[in-house]
Amino acid sequence: MKAPNGKPTKLTARQWVQVRTPSFKKKAGDWEAEQRREQLENTPRVKIKAETFVQTEGESVQETAKKLFKKAVQKDTVVGQITIDERSAKDSLGHGYGQKKLDVLVTLQNDFDNAVYLGSAKDFDGNDLTNHYFAYPVNYDGELNYVFCRAREDKHQNRLYVHEVFLASELNEKGDTLQTAAEYSK
Repeated sequence: MKAPNGKPTKLTARQWVQVRTPSFKKKAGDWEAEQRREQLENTPRVKIKAETFVQTEGESVQETAKKLFKKAVQKDTVVGQITIDERSAKDSLGHGYGQKKLDVLVTLQNDFDNAVYLGSAKDFDGNDLTNHYFAYPVNYDGELNYVFCRAREDKHQNRLYVHEVFLASELNEKGDTLQTAAEYSK
């Protein structure tokens, strides 16, 4: 068993499990959420300019976006390999889009290397899949934003898509964490 710093834990097996239970976190505070927050705050912010994504004349937005991912890439993460491919573009746009989301897609295959793992949850719609959540900060036209990604795990692979891009001040005003941001972005 490992400690959060990646070194062997000094806790007993029982303590290691206990400090991760909801009842412990309710009493002592959610140290894992705090650790993720600190990771996000200390992650390098990629600079992205508005209007980076330019739709190819005569093509739909979806067709232009899919061309960004013609060459699929695999990323190694704490949940195993994640695929970023043409389907990632389709799924990202399937949840609605604006210019900011399109601009983030242009650099997704490189910028995902900065992503912080937020956690996992069973599918909201009751499907037999697990969703893994990741986020990374970007400086979008001078403002701090968070790219909130979901990797859907099925029996074949984990495929990533951009769920939403949130302005940091909007998250702070609502008092939401990135883990719950998906709830109000549906």
